[in-house]
Amino acid sequence: MTNLDKIPRIAGEIARMLDDEGVPNVLWGYAALGLVGQVKASTDIDFVVPDEYLEKAADALVKRGFELCTARKCPANDERKRARALAAVHFDNTPNHDSIGPVQFFPKSHILWWLKEIPTGHPSPDDEDLILTNDPNLPERPLARTTSSKARDLYSPEYEELVGPSGPWKDTYPIKILNPNSFTEALLLLYCRDFHNANDRDALQLGYDEYWKRLILPMAEIKEDKSAVFKKTLRPEFREAWKNFNMPAQPFGWEYFHEDLRKELQRKDMLPRFPGIYRLYQ
Repeated sequence: MTNLDKIPRIAGEIARMLDDEGVPNVLWGYAALGLVGQVKASTDIDFVVPDEYLEKAADALVKRGFELCTARKCPANDERKRARALAAVHFDNTPNHDSIGPVQFFPKSHILWWLKEIPTGHPSPDDEDLILTNDPNLPERPLARTTSSKARDLYSPEYEELVGPSGPWKDTYPIKILNPNSFTEALLLLYCRDFHNANDRDALQLGYDEYWKRLILPMAEIKEDKSAVFKKTLRPEFREAWKNFNMPAQPFGWEYFHEDLRKELQRKDMLPRFPGIYRLYQ
Protein backbone atom coordinates (compact mmCIF):
# COMPACT_ATOMS: atom_id res chain seq x y z
CA MET A 1 0.00 0.00 0.00
CA THR A 2 1.39 3.40 -0.99
CA ASN A 3 1.16 6.50 1.18
CA LEU A 4 -1.48 7.87 -1.19
CA ASP A 5 -3.58 4.74 -0.63
CA LYS A 6 -3.67 5.56 3.09
CA ILE A 7 -5.34 8.94 2.56
CA PRO A 8 -9.00 7.76 2.47
CA ARG A 9 -8.62 5.78 5.70
CA ILE A 10 -6.76 8.48 7.62
CA ALA A 11 -9.02 11.27 6.36
CA GLY A 12 -12.04 9.21 7.37
CA GLU A 13 -10.65 8.63 10.85
CA ILE A 14 -10.06 12.36 11.29
CA ALA A 15 -13.55 13.23 10.04
CA ARG A 16 -15.04 10.73 12.49
CA MET A 17 -13.06 12.31 15.36
CA LEU A 18 -14.32 15.77 14.41
CA ASP A 19 -17.90 14.58 13.99
CA ASP A 20 -17.77 12.83 17.38
CA GLU A 21 -16.69 16.13 18.95
CA GLY A 22 -19.42 18.09 17.16
CA VAL A 23 -16.96 19.99 14.94
CA PRO A 24 -18.36 20.89 11.49
CA ASN A 25 -15.83 20.01 8.80
CA VAL A 26 -15.35 19.70 5.04
CA LEU A 27 -12.53 17.84 3.31
CA TRP A 28 -10.53 20.23 1.12
CA GLY A 29 -7.37 20.49 -0.98
CA TYR A 30 -5.74 17.69 -2.93
CA ALA A 31 -7.57 14.91 -1.11
CA ALA A 32 -10.92 16.37 -2.17
CA LEU A 33 -9.56 17.10 -5.64
CA GLY A 34 -8.91 13.39 -6.13
CA LEU A 35 -12.62 12.73 -5.72
CA VAL A 36 -14.07 15.45 -7.94
CA GLY A 37 -11.19 16.19 -10.34
CA GLN A 38 -7.95 14.31 -10.90
CA VAL A 39 -5.71 12.64 -8.35
CA LYS A 40 -2.40 14.41 -7.78
CA ALA A 41 0.62 13.10 -5.91
CA SER A 42 0.09 14.88 -2.60
CA THR A 43 -0.37 13.30 0.80
CA ASP A 44 -1.63 16.45 2.52
CA ILE A 45 -4.98 16.07 4.29
CA ASP A 46 -6.81 19.39 4.54
CA PHE A 47 -10.07 20.26 6.26
CA VAL A 48 -12.04 23.49 6.38
CA VAL A 49 -13.52 24.20 9.81
CA PRO A 50 -15.60 27.17 11.04
CA ASP A 51 -13.29 29.68 12.69
CA GLU A 52 -14.90 29.34 16.10
CA TYR A 53 -14.31 25.56 16.06
CA LEU A 54 -10.61 25.56 15.15
CA GLU A 55 -9.34 25.18 18.71
CA LYS A 56 -11.85 22.43 19.45
CA ALA A 57 -10.81 20.65 16.24
CA ALA A 58 -7.13 20.84 17.22
CA ASP A 59 -7.87 19.56 20.73
CA ALA A 60 -9.82 16.62 19.28
CA LEU A 61 -6.75 15.39 17.41
CA VAL A 62 -4.25 16.15 20.17
CA LYS A 63 -6.09 14.01 22.70
CA ARG A 64 -6.06 11.17 20.19
CA GLY A 65 -2.29 11.25 19.75
CA PHE A 66 -1.70 13.54 16.77
CA GLU A 67 1.44 15.67 16.98
CA LEU A 68 0.54 19.37 16.90
CA CYS A 69 3.21 21.57 15.33
CA THR A 70 3.69 25.14 16.54
CA ALA A 71 7.32 25.59 15.47
CA ARG A 72 7.66 28.93 13.72
CA LYS A 73 10.51 27.61 11.54
CA CYS A 74 8.52 24.61 10.33
CA PRO A 75 8.18 24.86 6.51
CA ALA A 76 4.42 24.43 6.86
CA ASN A 77 4.32 27.56 9.04
CA ASP A 78 6.79 29.68 7.07
CA GLU A 79 5.15 31.77 4.37
CA ARG A 80 8.53 32.24 2.68
CA LYS A 81 8.93 28.50 2.12
CA ARG A 82 5.38 27.51 1.32
CA ALA A 83 4.03 27.03 -2.19
CA ARG A 84 0.59 26.35 -0.75
CA ALA A 85 -1.97 28.09 1.41
CA LEU A 86 -0.99 28.45 5.06
CA ALA A 87 -3.23 26.61 7.50
CA ALA A 88 -4.39 27.92 10.86
CA VAL A 89 -3.12 24.75 12.53
CA HIS A 90 -1.39 21.59 11.34
CA PHE A 91 -0.12 18.25 12.57
CA ASP A 92 3.14 16.76 11.32
CA ASN A 93 2.35 13.15 12.15
CA THR A 94 -0.41 10.71 12.95
CA PRO A 95 -0.49 8.48 16.04
CA ASN A 96 0.70 5.57 13.85
CA HIS A 97 3.44 7.69 12.25
CA ASP A 98 2.03 7.23 8.77
CA SER A 99 4.26 8.77 6.11
CA ILE A 100 1.83 11.38 4.88
CA GLY A 101 1.91 15.13 4.47
CA PRO A 102 0.63 17.42 7.20
CA VAL A 103 -2.94 17.27 8.43
CA GLN A 104 -4.15 20.86 8.18
CA PHE A 105 -7.17 22.86 9.35
CA PHE A 106 -8.17 26.02 7.47
CA PRO A 107 -10.61 28.66 8.74
CA LYS A 108 -13.87 28.74 6.84
CA SER A 109 -13.77 32.55 6.61
CA HIS A 110 -10.56 32.31 4.55
CA ILE A 111 -11.50 29.50 2.16
CA LEU A 112 -15.27 28.96 1.98
CA TRP A 113 -16.62 32.29 3.23
CA TRP A 114 -19.60 32.01 0.87
CA LEU A 115 -20.73 28.57 2.08
CA LYS A 116 -23.74 28.28 4.34
CA GLU A 117 -23.31 26.69 7.73
CA ILE A 118 -21.46 23.37 7.62
CA PRO A 119 -23.59 20.65 9.24
CA THR A 120 -22.09 18.50 11.98
CA GLY A 121 -23.68 15.39 10.49
CA HIS A 122 -24.32 14.28 6.95
CA PRO A 123 -25.59 16.89 4.49
CA SER A 124 -29.20 16.67 3.42
CA PRO A 125 -29.85 14.91 0.09
CA ASP A 126 -30.91 18.22 -1.48
CA ASP A 127 -27.87 20.19 -0.27
CA GLU A 128 -26.73 22.46 -3.12
CA ASP A 129 -23.04 22.32 -2.23
CA LEU A 130 -22.11 19.29 -0.13
CA ILE A 131 -21.98 15.56 -0.83
CA LEU A 132 -20.21 12.63 0.84
CA THR A 133 -17.02 10.87 -0.19
CA ASN A 134 -18.97 7.63 -0.70
CA ASP A 135 -21.43 9.23 -3.12
CA PRO A 136 -22.10 6.61 -5.83
CA ASN A 137 -22.15 9.33 -8.49
CA LEU A 138 -18.44 9.99 -8.06
CA PRO A 139 -16.71 8.35 -11.04
CA GLU A 140 -14.35 5.42 -10.91
CA ARG A 141 -11.02 6.15 -12.58
CA PRO A 142 -7.80 4.28 -13.35
CA LEU A 143 -5.09 4.46 -10.72
CA ALA A 144 -2.16 5.20 -13.00
CA ARG A 145 -1.81 6.82 -16.39
CA THR A 146 0.93 9.07 -17.76
CA THR A 147 0.50 10.93 -21.03
CA SER A 148 4.01 12.35 -21.19
CA SER A 149 7.19 10.89 -19.75
CA LYS A 150 8.87 14.25 -20.29
CA ALA A 151 6.39 16.20 -18.17
CA ARG A 152 7.99 16.32 -14.75
CA ASP A 153 6.13 19.35 -13.45
CA LEU A 154 3.39 17.80 -11.35
CA TYR A 155 1.09 20.76 -11.99
CA SER A 156 1.63 21.21 -15.72
CA PRO A 157 -1.30 20.38 -18.03
CA GLU A 158 0.87 17.75 -19.71
CA TYR A 159 1.36 15.81 -16.49
CA GLU A 160 -1.63 13.50 -16.11
CA GLU A 161 -0.42 10.69 -13.92
CA LEU A 162 -3.22 9.38 -11.74
CA VAL A 163 -1.39 7.93 -8.80
CA GLY A 164 -3.88 7.20 -6.06
CA PRO A 165 -7.40 6.09 -5.19
CA SER A 166 -10.22 7.77 -7.05
CA GLY A 167 -13.94 7.45 -7.39
CA PRO A 168 -16.12 6.95 -4.30
CA TRP A 169 -14.34 6.07 -1.07
CA LYS A 170 -16.67 3.15 -0.46
CA ASP A 171 -14.96 1.44 2.46
CA THR A 172 -14.14 4.39 4.71
CA TYR A 173 -16.02 6.73 7.00
CA PRO A 174 -18.04 9.15 4.81
CA ILE A 175 -16.68 12.71 4.80
CA LYS A 176 -18.35 15.89 3.62
CA ILE A 177 -16.88 17.42 0.46
CA LEU A 178 -17.99 20.05 -2.02
CA ASN A 179 -19.68 18.64 -5.09
CA PRO A 180 -17.79 19.12 -8.39
CA ASN A 181 -19.67 22.31 -9.29
CA SER A 182 -19.19 23.96 -5.90
CA PHE A 183 -15.55 22.84 -5.66
CA THR A 184 -14.86 24.44 -9.05
CA GLU A 185 -16.65 27.66 -8.09
CA ALA A 186 -14.77 27.80 -4.78
CA LEU A 187 -11.43 27.65 -6.61
CA LEU A 188 -12.50 30.30 -9.11
CA LEU A 189 -13.51 32.59 -6.25
CA LEU A 190 -10.17 32.08 -4.51
CA TYR A 191 -8.19 32.60 -7.69
CA CYS A 192 -10.05 35.81 -8.50
CA ARG A 193 -9.62 37.07 -4.94
CA ASP A 194 -5.86 36.52 -4.85
CA PHE A 195 -4.73 37.03 -8.45
CA HIS A 196 -2.12 39.83 -8.63
CA ASN A 197 -4.16 42.05 -6.36
CA ALA A 198 -2.15 45.23 -5.96
CA ASN A 199 -4.11 46.11 -2.83
CA ASP A 200 -3.28 42.78 -1.20
CA ARG A 201 0.49 42.54 -1.44
CA ASP A 202 0.64 39.63 0.99
CA ALA A 203 -1.37 37.48 -1.42
CA LEU A 204 0.97 38.37 -4.27
CA GLN A 205 4.08 37.65 -2.22
CA LEU A 206 2.73 34.32 -0.99
CA GLY A 207 1.72 33.21 -4.48
CA TYR A 208 -1.70 32.00 -3.39
CA ASP A 209 -3.09 32.59 -6.87
CA GLU A 210 -0.56 30.08 -8.25
CA TYR A 211 -1.67 27.51 -5.68
CA TRP A 212 -5.33 27.91 -6.63
CA LYS A 213 -4.33 27.62 -10.28
CA ARG A 214 -2.70 24.26 -9.54
CA LEU A 215 -5.97 23.04 -8.10
CA ILE A 216 -8.12 24.43 -10.92
CA LEU A 217 -6.13 22.83 -13.75
CA PRO A 218 -7.10 19.23 -12.87
CA MET A 219 -10.78 20.27 -12.93
CA ALA A 220 -10.62 21.14 -16.64
CA GLU A 221 -13.05 19.54 -19.09
CA ILE A 222 -10.68 19.39 -22.07
CA LYS A 223 -8.84 16.20 -21.11
CA GLU A 224 -8.54 13.50 -23.74
CA ASP A 225 -9.97 10.94 -21.33
CA LYS A 226 -13.53 12.21 -20.92
CA SER A 227 -14.19 9.71 -18.12
CA ALA A 228 -11.59 11.51 -16.01
CA VAL A 229 -13.65 14.66 -15.51
CA PHE A 230 -17.12 15.83 -14.62
CA LYS A 231 -19.08 18.07 -16.93
CA LYS A 232 -19.69 21.13 -14.77
CA THR A 233 -22.90 23.12 -14.53
CA LEU A 234 -21.85 26.29 -12.76
CA ARG A 235 -23.94 29.22 -11.63
CA PRO A 236 -24.59 31.86 -14.32
CA GLU A 237 -21.90 34.31 -13.20
CA PHE A 238 -19.20 31.62 -13.56
CA ARG A 239 -20.21 30.05 -16.86
CA GLU A 240 -18.52 32.35 -19.37
CA ALA A 241 -15.21 32.27 -17.48
CA TRP A 242 -15.37 28.49 -17.23
CA LYS A 243 -16.14 28.20 -20.93
CA ASN A 244 -13.13 30.37 -21.76
CA PHE A 245 -10.92 28.41 -19.39
CA ASN A 246 -11.80 25.17 -21.17
CA MET A 247 -11.02 26.46 -24.66
CA PRO A 248 -8.28 24.32 -26.27
CA ALA A 249 -6.22 27.41 -27.12
CA GLN A 250 -5.85 30.47 -24.92
CA PRO A 251 -3.93 33.01 -27.04
CA PHE A 252 -3.76 35.64 -24.31
CA GLY A 253 -2.46 33.35 -21.61
CA TRP A 254 -4.04 31.24 -18.90
CA GLU A 255 -4.45 34.11 -16.46
CA TYR A 256 -6.80 36.25 -18.51
CA PHE A 257 -9.78 33.91 -18.69
CA HIS A 258 -11.07 35.22 -15.36
CA GLU A 259 -10.87 39.01 -15.77
CA ASP A 260 -14.55 39.61 -16.56
CA LEU A 261 -15.54 37.17 -13.83
CA ARG A 262 -13.43 39.03 -11.30
CA LYS A 263 -15.08 42.33 -12.19
CA GLU A 264 -18.54 40.76 -11.97
CA LEU A 265 -17.82 39.21 -8.57
CA GLN A 266 -16.53 42.53 -7.27
CA ARG A 267 -19.61 44.30 -8.60
CA LYS A 268 -21.82 41.82 -6.71
CA ASP A 269 -19.70 42.19 -3.57
CA MET A 270 -18.87 38.47 -3.65
CA LEU A 271 -15.10 38.91 -3.50
CA PRO A 272 -13.57 39.86 -0.14
CA ARG A 273 -10.04 41.13 0.29
CA PHE A 274 -7.24 38.70 0.99
CA PRO A 275 -7.70 37.92 4.71
CA GLY A 276 -4.01 37.67 5.60
CA ILE A 277 -2.39 34.87 7.57
CA TYR A 278 -4.17 33.38 10.56
CA ARG A 279 -2.45 30.97 12.92
CA LEU A 280 -4.28 29.48 15.87
CA TYR A 281 -1.06 29.14 17.85
CA GLN A 282 1.36 32.02 17.28
